[in-house]
Amino acid sequence: MAGATRSEARDILSRPFPLEKVKQKRGQGNRTMNYISHGLVTERLNEADPNWSSEVVAEHIYHDSHGVPHCAGVTIRLTVHGVTRVEAGGPQRQDGFTNEIKNAYSDALKRAGMRFGVALEMWESLLDAEGDEDYDEPGALHSATPPRAANVSRFPQQGLERPVQAPQSDHGQQRPQAGPGAITDAQKRFLWKLTQQMGWDEHNLREFVAEQFHVDHVGKLSKQQASSLIDMLQMELEGPPLDNEPEDGQAG
Repeated sequence: MAGATRSEARDILSRPFPLEKVKQKRGQGNRTMNYISHGLVTERLNEADPNWSSEVVAEHIYHDSHGVPHCAGVTIRLTVHGVTRVEAGGPQRQDGFTNEIKNAYSDALKRAGMRFGVALEMWESLLDAEGDEDYDEPGALHSATPPRAANVSRFPQQGLERPVQAPQSDHGQQRPQAGPGAITDAQKRFLWKLTQQMGWDEHNLREFVAEQFHVDHVGKLSKQQASSLIDMLQMELEGPPLDNEPEDGQAG
């Protein structure tokens, strides 16, 4: 059977989910949150384009004050019908490194899917990806490939590789380095410069920090967390365009 055209795929991806497929749970502030499962997003992508793919391009890893590794988030590229979107996702809580990686990937996939129209009608609820019961199903990460980069650092306790961002600012100066203790003034200045380049204001940065690290202010980050945040923002700045879809009427 012939696959869907790009126009048909757009309609498939943006089709609202039946109410019986939408699940509910308690979210922050004891609110009832609607969400759909990772598997349901994968099913919708398969329907729109059996050849869709996702690639994990970065894993943002930090160590807590006891030296225990945690995943702050992952960044993925999702490609459907030749169109690529880049999105980052993170775990909702510290739940062990392996679970954090799985939750972060699932959250990133849902966010990237939203950029194609998947569950757009309920996205605010969908952001709460905690407790998705099918994270551990075989094949849940079937389309993810290992991160690829010219330079990678080995994370020995888990055997995972992650891209290493070159520690240089846009003026060729060495960027503030990670280490023990609280965020430094140099890191704060570097982050402010990055957010200005991204067109963000303080409110945007606070929201992102709260979402990724569960603190309400940049000043409450550790030095390791600040380094991970710098990596995330640099990936956003240096990554491919978020929207490279041809205009209607062009070949596709």
